[in-house]
Amino acid sequence: MRKMREELGMAILLITHDLAVVAEMAHRVIVMYAGQVMEEAKVEDLFEKPLHPYTVGLLRSIPRMEGDQGRLYVIDGMVPDLACLPQGCSFHPRCPEAGPRCRSERPLLQNVGQDRRVCCWLHTEKGVN
Repeated sequence: MRKMREELGMAILLITHDLAVVAEMAHRVIVMYAGQVMEEAKVEDLFEKPLHPYTVGLLRSIPRMEGDQGRLYVIDGMVPDLACLPQGCSFHPRCPEAGPRCRSERPLLQNVGQDRRVCCWLHTEKGVN
């Protein structure tokens, strides 16, 4: 795929849960949860400093080769029924950072730097509480 992309000067859209493939192949990444964009960034920025709690959880769940990791990290809770999303942020029932506003108001996807967007009350001027 990389060779075709370079030879033909084309773009490739990958839809995957494999973050190793994302790290190897992508320039930009969009993290989605329950059909909604949670975070968008350059791959390097996302892996270096994830902003959305869901992205943090995804990256924490990657198995590491070094050391005795013990149990793998798991994001608590269940993915919601897409036909019946919770009020507020769709991730709030599973989010360790969720506050009252997360439960009542859905955040908008906001620019939080150059070429970076996040859909989380933690990264707005007003904050979670």
